[in-house]
Amino acid sequence: KINSLLIATPYGTVIVPKSELGNDKVEINITPKNDSQTQKTLADAIDVTINSGDKTNDKFNNSVILVFELKQKPQDALSIAAYRLKDGKLSIVPGVYAEASNQYIVERKTLSTYYVAQDTKVFTDVKTNEWYYSNVKLASSKGIISGYPDSTFRPQNNVTRAEFAKMIVEALQFDTQNQDIDKFVDIKKENWYYPYIATLYNLGIVNGRTEDKFMPNAPITREEMAKIVALALQKAGKIPSVAYLQSFTDVSSISTWAQKYVAMVVDNGIMQGTGQGKFEPKKYATRAEVAAVAIRALMK
Repeated sequence: KINSLLIATPYGTVIVPKSELGNDKVEINITPKNDSQTQKTLADAIDVTINSGDKTNDKFNNSVILVFELKQKPQDALSIAAYRLKDGKLSIVPGVYAEASNQYIVERKTLSTYYVAQDTKVFTDVKTNEWYYSNVKLASSKGIISGYPDSTFRPQNNVTRAEFAKMIVEALQFDTQNQDIDKFVDIKKENWYYPYIATLYNLGIVNGRTEDKFMPNAPITREEMAKIVALALQKAGKIPSVAYLQSFTDVSSISTWAQKYVAMVVDNGIMQGTGQGKFEPKKYATRAEVAAVAIRALMK
């Protein structure tokens, strides 16, 4: 049984799920790109289009996999980034570096021009000896979390509920198009976070703090983060729903509604305790913690 179609070219390899090919005549174009925006790359830039019948498919239900052959070993594996060039706009998208084969693998549900290069951002307040250093570097180079204009990351700052919603949507590539929500009085269409919260709510992943308020700018707690991550990974088919809640010394302080989600993320290595046998469910999540959680979720 054929599950997918693999096309290997000198410019890169593309793997298309059979479910996305349809029954009509299919034309797959893999075109090398070389212009001022795609130079000094670690891998050749390629533009990928898939035509089914007389229609160009630009959005898919299942991910198309792009495999880039790197030209040389990267100087810093933590800073490898996949860039998407669409309508003149450049953005970083998540990907995974396979060190053994020196390849960079990107899974996308939308196609355009992609290339791989070194992410040159440096955060002045993230030191190499900090426990969160590699996670912050990876989360930044995968476009999941950004720094501030003054070149700081501010790892101990709290993360808001809206910010975390965006990170999870970006990390797991949930579709934000045509998502609407009228449940909460404090969420408006003009808000930058509207499509992310609407997407997660419509997927059954997030709820409000009250019946009619989401409280997007409130800092997210560790148990709230656990629930969102657990449900998002379940929705993506990456973790099972059955888990055993570990014996944290403060287990009684974990809200009843959150206990199964805490169990799921801890059992699957997505979240850990904070030390001394505690989970601290009501503690606000920091940017350093969120970077680590987002990377572990992405790698699942």
